[in-house]
Amino acid sequence: MAAAGARGQELTGDSLSLSDCIRLALKNSYIAQSANLGTRLARIDHQESRQSLIPGVSMGVGHNLSQGRSIDLVTNQYINQNFSSGNQYISGSVTLFRGLEALNRIRQQAAAGKAAAFEEQAVKDQLMLDVILAYMQVLTARDMWAQTEKRIELTKQQVKRATDLHSSGVIPPSDFYDLKGQLAGDLNALNEIRKAHMEARINLARLMNIPYEQAGPVASISLEVPRSAAAALAPSEVQENAALWLPSLKAAEWRIAQAQDGIRVARAGHSPRLTMGGGFQSTYSSNSSLGYFEQAKNNLGRYLSFGLTIPLTDHILIRNNVARARINLEDAGYRARNTELEWQSTITQTLFNLELAKENYHNLTEREENLQESFRIATARFQAGDINSVLFLTAKNNLEQAMADKIIGRYQWTLQQYFADYFNGKLSLQ
Repeated sequence: MAAAGARGQELTGDSLSLSDCIRLALKNSYIAQSANLGTRLARIDHQESRQSLIPGVSMGVGHNLSQGRSIDLVTNQYINQNFSSGNQYISGSVTLFRGLEALNRIRQQAAAGKAAAFEEQAVKDQLMLDVILAYMQVLTARDMWAQTEKRIELTKQQVKRATDLHSSGVIPPSDFYDLKGQLAGDLNALNEIRKAHMEARINLARLMNIPYEQAGPVASISLEVPRSAAAALAPSEVQENAALWLPSLKAAEWRIAQAQDGIRVARAGHSPRLTMGGGFQSTYSSNSSLGYFEQAKNNLGRYLSFGLTIPLTDHILIRNNVARARINLEDAGYRARNTELEWQSTITQTLFNLELAKENYHNLTEREENLQESFRIATARFQAGDINSVLFLTAKNNLEQAMADKIIGRYQWTLQQYFADYFNGKLSLQ
């Protein structure tokens, strides 16, 4: 109960920062946990392949009750009486050579473990980017909500003023009803934004794999002018940087290495198999006058054996295994190339989006400044009776749309900066 309370306080106390959301997602998300389980299983497979080099050793004891005609294990002669007998043994065996199959399998499983670890990191990185996107969507909707409430307050003031003027017959009825219709439209717009904000928060909570009710408010981020080092680089330069560390690319490289070792493992089946075995064994019989442990000592035998197995007709099946392994290598190569091309396209598109978002934001800033002045003039003329409500509301709606677009553009620019910095290997969540 205490742990649950502490966790609830963690989620619903202070505002969640972007780093907090990413940490919770990596901790709680099923896909992150599933990827970690895959890595752990790959480590076990690697460990198991190494342990296959250890000789197999076993020991055992047996006890028999005989009745009627039987062979006495001590004298090795037939007797016709009731007696008890037993045996003890310890034995071991080891494969000395089979075309380096065991060593190549160890290398294959080591490569598989490396690939699984990089694939786990790739899953976590994608989850991190998804959280960043969802976080930005929450902040965008929240700021849009606040902006819409301000605009509703402004519209309410205009409606209040128009109500008094309409009662006095100073303004045309159409202006009064236009303003009231505008207020109703603004309230509906607020509901749509509230819906978008709720959907964004639910999506963020889903990525963190926590109940929506436990997800506290999100913290604001700095909206200073972004300074992305990747923005000054050509796509080819960022692609070169990404190729040095991007987990999915590294995972593809290790899958190729795994497939190459798989061919060596399959080819080892053509080689003869040389094995060695040895052990100790002893017997016991109730017909002997000696005790159990003394018989075990006196009847102790030792043996050492070697075995050579040469595949004959198995070559047909082995050739099929080699062919499958070669197909796996070919498939791994195609996957690696496809992964590389996909990331190259993604990086090129991200850098283009970053530059476009930067230009859009500057254009939206200039647009808002101009429409601010236009609305100021329209307000003064409307209050003076020089223009009707249609022109006034047009200027008002244009300004409000420009302010909303600027909010979206600001977060779009910041979002693209995060993505570009990630591909450049210099992502900072501070």
